[in-house]
Amino acid sequence: DVHHKSRHLERPPPSGAKGGERRPPVAPGAHPQAKSLIPSTWVQNEVNRQAQDAVRESPTFSTLAPSDLEACFQRVKLRSFTPGTMVMTRGRKVGRILIIKSGTVDIEVHGTRIDARTSGDMVGEVCAYSLASKYASFHNQTDFLHERASDERLVSEFCVADAKAADSVYAFELPTSDLVPFFKNNARMVHELSRLSSKTIHKAAQAGCKAACIVVEEVCRVYAVYAS
Repeated sequence: DVHHKSRHLERPPPSGAKGGERRPPVAPGAHPQAKSLIPSTWVQNEVNRQAQDAVRESPTFSTLAPSDLEACFQRVKLRSFTPGTMVMTRGRKVGRILIIKSGTVDIEVHGTRIDARTSGDMVGEVCAYSLASKYASFHNQTDFLHERASDERLVSEFCVADAKAADSVYAFELPTSDLVPFFKNNARMVHELSRLSSKTIHKAAQAGCKAACIVVEEVCRVYAVYAS
């Protein structure tokens, strides 16, 4: 049947179809490659929002305006750690902070627990304050000298303790470089980081961390000179 053959040739099977089997039509805008981009953006925005909610009552971030908080948390990653995983290692320099969503992270020196962080707490404050101290502004020279000489000026570029997941942990990860614009203009944020960092360094020194001991001794020496 010539008519039948010509009609068959005018309607070839769709590209990629096998043996004349037709694939269902794809709706406009529903191309597989395009479809994969939409959930990715939505997930990132949702992770950013959850991270903002987690720190909204935190002393470190509570001074930020809502718009600044949103700008700060734009590149958040949701990380998971199995029990026993080393989250951060003593002696290493890290460029990130973790805000714990759920679970517990033990802070240890030589296997001895010196602190524990749970939901809403920060991990990585020592290195974060080391970066913040380079950008912090002081109102006058007297404030600058007092800040440098005070106990709050304990600075270490490296972790002074290990951070290990005590159980299953979910945490928001944020690059500390994203915080730099806020270090420059938010003294209360830097002050809170200095308090957290000082507390960790003191505990690490008491537990026998040599690097932490050196930092504490140096600050004591500078303070003695300043006081005299």
